[in-house]
Amino acid sequence: MRLTRCVLSLSLASVVACDRVTAPEALRVADRIEAEVARGKFDNFHELLMFGADVGPVPFGQRAPGSPFVPVTATAPLFIQRDDATEQVNAFVIERVFVPPGDGGTPLRRRTLVVWPDGFDYSLVAKTQNGAVGITRDGFWPGPEGDHLHPPSGARLARPRNEDSWIGRTGNISIEPAGADTACPYFGSAPGNGPVGAPVERVDCHATTFAVQMDAELDRAGDTTLARLTQLTKIHRIHVAEQRMPGLRFTVHCTKLDLKTVDWTKVDTSSPCYSHPEAFWRSDSLFAPELGVHIAAFAGNGYARFARIVKQGEPAAPGTAPGGYLRWTVSMPNGLLVVHDSALVSYLTARRFASAEVLAPSFPGVDTTSRHFPLDGSEIPEPGGIRQFLTPAWPYVPGASQSAMVVIRLERTK
Repeated sequence: MRLTRCVLSLSLASVVACDRVTAPEALRVADRIEAEVARGKFDNFHELLMFGADVGPVPFGQRAPGSPFVPVTATAPLFIQRDDATEQVNAFVIERVFVPPGDGGTPLRRRTLVVWPDGFDYSLVAKTQNGAVGITRDGFWPGPEGDHLHPPSGARLARPRNEDSWIGRTGNISIEPAGADTACPYFGSAPGNGPVGAPVERVDCHATTFAVQMDAELDRAGDTTLARLTQLTKIHRIHVAEQRMPGLRFTVHCTKLDLKTVDWTKVDTSSPCYSHPEAFWRSDSLFAPELGVHIAAFAGNGYARFARIVKQGEPAAPGTAPGGYLRWTVSMPNGLLVVHDSALVSYLTARRFASAEVLAPSFPGVDTTSRHFPLDGSEIPEPGGIRQFLTPAWPYVPGASQSAMVVIRLERTK
């Protein structure tokens, strides 16, 4: 769908001639630019960069005759070293900031460096976000089952044929703000749109500058796991010394859902606003010190559920029956105690429990079957042990938003 007639410079910071589009429209185009360039597809690249100028499909690496496409001299140059050769290419940064709908947490910031040479013979897309670890091969397209509490960074050097592309396997990417915000070439704030009944987020837009830096090793996209493990694959090295690049920051203000009545068929669960709330809780500083939360120590244990061993227990002696009792607390990140065990629950009961037997007694008059926190035997500490869980606040905290989390402490006595 053509958005409007508008010519945009490749710095994404100034409009040459434009019937101004809204920030949500510009964000959708930015998403499409990133997705297509990451696959080495430039057929619609010029048209997308101009937000609907009458260019039409353009063959890979070619410019349509008479196109009003802004010359590459108007782009921000980036100096990049690929293996032993240094070249000047074109680049800009797209930042997406997702603001949680209350209940604490901190905004999720995803930043992408988009790179292409004048000849359009390849593209390079590098992604990172706040709380990210180094580059991994799975970091570029982590998917819904990826680790959203300790997310990896990712890099991909794409060509028209996938077998000629390269995917990052190790290294680091840094994309950090390096200048004051300026006016965005689009309306600074506007609501998005979607299906009737779907949540609508407000989107703000600002132009700004980022300091980018990158050191990465890449494998061929088609290399087998065996080839990589046996080091029979060729490695492509990319180095970008720190440089400043222009870019756009899109800030998405997430809408709070009523989790009792929400129709999930109308919710875009691919959006960080409505999935993986742990993405808003990646820093120890977001939790009260007395809770003793160490984000780096948590390991995934199912959707949006993370666990860590606080204290290792002692296994029961061979031939003896397991003993001890379970004690538990549910706390908000600020340390506020939500609920705790109203009575000691025996370990044997907990082994076979419908989880409401442990968490529900402190919710009188509430349907306890909706407040499950299932544990299997491997999650229950040994005698004297303590485990800690990070999990969504709903349904333990009535009225909590989809981004809220609670800390559950489970202790087994000797």
